[in-house]
Amino acid sequence: MSPLENFYITLEEPLQSVFLYYRKFILESDENFTEHWKYKTPFFYYKGKWFCYLSFSKKTNRAYLGFVKGSKMEHSLLKSEGRKMIKIMEIDQNQDIPMALFEEILTLAKKLYA
Repeated sequence: MSPLENFYITLEEPLQSVFLYYRKFILESDENFTEHWKYKTPFFYYKGKWFCYLSFSKKTNRAYLGFVKGSKMEHSLLKSEGRKMIKIMEIDQNQDIPMALFEEILTLAKKLYA
C-alpha cells in the first residue's frame, strides 16, 4: 500500500469520508488534476503544477484545503492566517460540505493556471 493510500485509510471518521469526498470531487472535476504524495500530505497538481493539498491542523483540530496560489485569490471562505502565499479553506467535518462554494474557489484557482 502506498503512503498516499495509507493516509486516507488511517483517518478516523468523519474526516476520512470528508477527505475522500474532496479527493474524488477534485480528481473528477477536470482531467488535468493528478494526485501526489508530498510532505506527508496529499497534493493535487493541476496541469503539472502544485495546486492544493488536504491537511489537518492538530492545533485547531480542523481540516482544511490549502491553495498554493492563494495569495492571488479573493474569496470569503479563504484565509491566510499569517501565511504569505497559501490561503486555506477550513472544512468542518461535522457539517454539510458547501460544494457550490468549493466549486467557485476551484474555478477561481484554476484561472491562475491558464
